[in-house]
Amino acid sequence: MSKGWCEVITRRLILRPAEEEDALDLLVIFADRSVMIPNSMSLPLTDGDEMLSTVRQERLNAQYSEEPPMFVLERQIDGKVIGVIYFNSLWDGYGDIAYFIAAKYQGSGYMSEAMPVLLDHIFNHWSLSRLTASYAKENKISARLLQKHGFCKRKEHMQVLLNDHKVHTIITCDLQRSEWWKRRRNLDEKGIGTKI
Repeated sequence: MSKGWCEVITRRLILRPAEEEDALDLLVIFADRSVMIPNSMSLPLTDGDEMLSTVRQERLNAQYSEEPPMFVLERQIDGKVIGVIYFNSLWDGYGDIAYFIAAKYQGSGYMSEAMPVLLDHIFNHWSLSRLTASYAKENKISARLLQKHGFCKRKEHMQVLLNDHKVHTIITCDLQRSEWWKRRRNLDEKGIGTKI
């Protein structure tokens, strides 16, 4: 993998690039309409071969291009892959972040635990000046997660989502690199910074 992508360990998680062996666990997440509808502009994946192909393609992109890998969230306690965070559309210092967590583990703070570590990692290894994220307005959990980690609302628009064929208000927010490092310094000064 390029750019120093490796395992990163948090209090309860191992964050690592997705492997082919993760495809079935990821399929459970991507096929769950309750996970995908409030979070995504795309259709849920329901085909194991398509999921395996996606994992393989993400690994190739990370290995041979300037794209970071798809990171899985693996619970340390049992080795279960419970979520995914990936970065895409990297161009001219801008990138997009997307994330999903299995319904069973939502509300347990796993994504809040993973997000700052991966933001540190991407801003340390990438010359990005800004990350963007989008979510359906009714997804209050996503709104709180992004706000907690410094993302600011930039715009909203109406869009028909492919996964449920309904019109949703889509919120796009961003996190400036300079804002992230300012927030990190403040946390470090208080002794509660993220350790990588």
